[in-house]
Order: sequence, then structure tokens, then C-alpha cells
Amino acid sequence: IIEKCSFEASKGSGGKWEHTQFIKIIDKEVPVLTVPSDVTVQIFDNSCSKFVSLSPVVVSDCDPDPLISNSKTNKSNNLSANYQVGVNKVEVTAADHCGNGVTKIVTITVLDGVPPQVHCKQNLTINLANLDNQNEMTILPSMISNGFSDNCTPDFLIQTSVTPQKISCKDIGNKMVFLTATDQSGNSAVCSTEINVTDLNGLCNQPVFKISGNLKTPNGIPITKADLQLTGGVTSILQNNADGSYTFDNLTKGADYKLAAGKNIVPLNGVTTFDLLLLNEHILGKKLLDSPYKYVAADVNQNNFITTADYVILKKLLLLDLDSFPNNTSWRFIPQSYKFVNYHPILPLYPEEIFINNLQQDYIGADFVGVKLGDLNFSNNPNQLAENEKRNSDIISLRICPNISNLHENHVFPVIIQSENSLKGIQFELNAQDLNNNKIEIRWPENSKCSENDVKIDELGQDFNLRLSWVSTKDDLISNGDTLFYFVCSGPNVNGLIETLHFVNERLKAEAYDDEYATHDAELIKDVIKNEVPDEIQVEIYPNPVNTNLNILIQSKFE
Repeated sequence: IIEKCSFEASKGSGGKWEHTQFIKIIDKEVPVLTVPSDVTVQIFDNSCSKFVSLSPVVVSDCDPDPLISNSKTNKSNNLSANYQVGVNKVEVTAADHCGNGVTKIVTITVLDGVPPQVHCKQNLTINLANLDNQNEMTILPSMISNGFSDNCTPDFLIQTSVTPQKISCKDIGNKMVFLTATDQSGNSAVCSTEINVTDLNGLCNQPVFKISGNLKTPNGIPITKADLQLTGGVTSILQNNADGSYTFDNLTKGADYKLAAGKNIVPLNGVTTFDLLLLNEHILGKKLLDSPYKYVAADVNQNNFITTADYVILKKLLLLDLDSFPNNTSWRFIPQSYKFVNYHPILPLYPEEIFINNLQQDYIGADFVGVKLGDLNFSNNPNQLAENEKRNSDIISLRICPNISNLHENHVFPVIIQSENSLKGIQFELNAQDLNNNKIEIRWPENSKCSENDVKIDELGQDFNLRLSWVSTKDDLISNGDTLFYFVCSGPNVNGLIETLHFVNERLKAEAYDDEYATHDAELIKDVIKNEVPDEIQVEIYPNPVNTNLNILIQSKFE
């Protein structure tokens, strides 16, 4: 820097200042490394390697002379070479003189296309021995093989197998078998031979026996579509016959066997709110269950006690909050010969298997009693037949009465019970399709016997579905004329909406249970106000006969 006013070149450095600055340029970019693509080649001669020609390695960098190396060849940018059969991975590295480097892997796969050579013994006789639980003998490859080899795979790594793998008494005589040899590249070769199967030990002349029995409900109805599993001397699974019977044939003499039955379909088969009522009465000590099999049916959580926990699970199942029994199957099968000692708790634990040791003759009578969980009155249909429970001829009515108010554009329709008997329980499923922009909900009257815990409401699109399951838990019976709940509706055509309500009996049959534990069918009656005006005054009283409350409906053409 020179200050011109005071600087004179002839007088030295006055008015002049100097300083040296160093500027370093640092390369931090790694080289751009381009390597050949992965490649797969195949050989078809007896060699185990192949020369593979590959494109050269290319490096781009500001360093004019980068360092290039690879793990296969001594030619830095040339990977072309002989490669052995198998997967060959070559590591390629490029680096500049600034310390930046990059590494990539190139995979060269060489496949052996030549199958092994395999030879079978001829004129071979095999005598049956060492039969397994299926009364079959395994043919080992060493019994058939007369040698095998491969161009690349060592003999001890060649995989061999025999087809068929097993022979039995039904194969006595001449039988064709095949030996397959497979090398590490997946190439296979097959040879065949005809063997003569003999029974010099007389294994095929030993007597065989059968195990048979029946599956029935506690009230003696045959159970079908159940699976029987036999293990021990033989392993076999079958489904029983239409009459509940089953038979396992051709079982080896002297063997030990274990037999079990199972069925896990249609959890709600035979399960209704009546079973919920019986369960609640038992838990409260009002009406104890009178059969050990009913105790098994009531113990839906399988803890050997009958408690409120079982009641909760059963109610959730009825309201479709559950679609199966948690940690349990729909049916339990108990040997018919078992005698229960204690009912509650169910101790000792009841068996669910039949053990047959040292079978010496036909075992007839391996019978099971099948218990449908949750079905405390044995009303299930094990064969998908018509229901077999007894019903009272008196029908109770679920009456939807005319609109009693029109406040704030809401129309209220009481749902009233009409029954000659006091009711301990009731169940039904109501459905309305195509709400057509109408809205519907339910409200509970004061001192209602039912509550929101007894219902499940689903609204899917324009469909409305109400599922109700109620039992008396506090001696609060439903009587004739009681209002069960109110339908509160709004929209352009609420009367039409009420008219579309109907029972859905396919899943939850509409029925009620009186204080004598009789079952009654339920019907739905809809009394909807018509739009036309009567010519004279009309008066309707409901319910009729009257209980503690009544409604008086007056229609007139006069204002």
C-alpha cells in the first residue's frame, strides 16, 4: 500500500507498507467412479471357470492422475479375467492425491450349466423293515445309488433324493424308483431302477385294529363337522360322519394312541339372551345350573370359575362387539366316560383327550360329549337343523306407538311391551334400510329397565341397525305396558322411516323370556299416524290394558 503524498522511492520505505497473503485451494470432491454393470454368465463344459470380458473402469476427477485399484486383477482399470463358478465380488477403488476416495462392488456370477452324473443300482431287492408310525419304510439314497459326481460340486455337497421316498406293504413286488442328484448350481440328473419289495419279516401279516366312537351333545344329538385327531402309533386327522360317528382303521397292534376332537365354527350357534339370563341367575344364586356340562358351557373364559367376566364376554358376543370367544374355541369335547367330581369350581380339570395304550383289539366306544360354549340350555343346532328348544305359544308384542310430540321438529315414538307375562329378558335386532335423509336415535324413559349398555347401534350409510340384549339383574321385570325406549326421529318422512323398521331374525331372533323361564316369540307392531283426517273424533288409549301409565291419542277434523 503506497501513500502518494509522503512516499518517495529514493528515500526508502516511508509511505509504503507490504504483506504477503497465502491462498490455498482444497479439493474435497471424491472422484466419479464408473464401473462395469453386474453380470451373470454360464458355462457348459467340464471346466469350473470362465473368462469374462468387462468394460473398463473410468474415473473422472480434477486430479489428472488418480489412483485406481481392484481386488481381482493387477490391471487397475481392467476387470476382465477368469472367474470361478459361483458369485464373485470385485472391489474397485479410486482415490486422488488430495485424500478423497470412493469404492464400488462389481458382482460377476458364473453358473454351472452341466448337470451331475448319477447311476442307480440294478436288480435290487429291498426287504421291509423299520416301519414308522404310518407303517411305511423310508428309502435312503444310499440304497439306490451306484455313484454320482459333478464337474464343479464336490460329491459331499451334491444333494440326493429318492422318489417315492417311502414304501409299504401295498408296494410288495416290483416297483420303479428314481434317484435325483442336484449340484450347487441347481442342475439335476435322474436315474431309475426297478426294485423288488419283499416282506421277509412278516410285517404285513400283523393284525390291525380300529378305533371308533361318536360325538353327541349333552342331550344326545349327534354332532357333525367336527375334526378328530389321532396321534401316537399313527398320526391322522378326519372329519366325522353325518350321524356323529367316526372310525380310524388299520391301526398297528400294541401301539399307544391319543385321541382328541375339535370344532370352532359359528360362535353364536345356540347362544341367545336366554343363556345370558340363565348365567346371571346362576351368578346371583337364584337358579343354579343343574348339569356339569352347563358349567362347562358357562365358563366361556376357561378359568374353571363362573363369574361376571363370563357374563361380560357373552353379552359382548351377542351385541357383536366380539366375533369369537377370546382364547377359546366354540366347542369343548369331553370323554363321555369322564365323571365330574366338583361343578364349581370345575375341579379337577376335565380331560379333553382319550388315551388308548397297547392297542390289542378294536376299541369301540371312544365317545365324546360336545359342549357348545355359551349355550346354557343346549339349544344349539350341531347339524344345522331346525331349532329344538321348547317355546311358549304366547307371543309378546313390541309396539311402536304413534308420535306423541312434535317438538323442535323431533318426532317421538314410544316402543311399548305388550305381554301377558312379566319378562326376565328380551332380545331382538331392528333394521331400517334407506333412511332417505331421515335421522333416528333412541332415548330412555325415566326408570327404564334397559340402558345404553344393553344395545348396540350401527349406522352404515343410509342403514340403521339396533341390536338389544337385556336380562333382569335386580328383579326389575318388564311388565305389560312398559315403555322400553323412545325412537326420536327427524326428517322429511319419519312415518315412512318407522314403517321400514323390521326384525332381523337371522342373527338375533326376536324373543323374550318370562319369569317362568319360558321362551316367547316376539312380533313388531307399528301404529303410525296416517296423514288423512278422520270424519269424526277418534280416541285411542294405549297401552290397553292399562298399566301404571297410559297415553290418550285424539284425532279430529276440527281444529
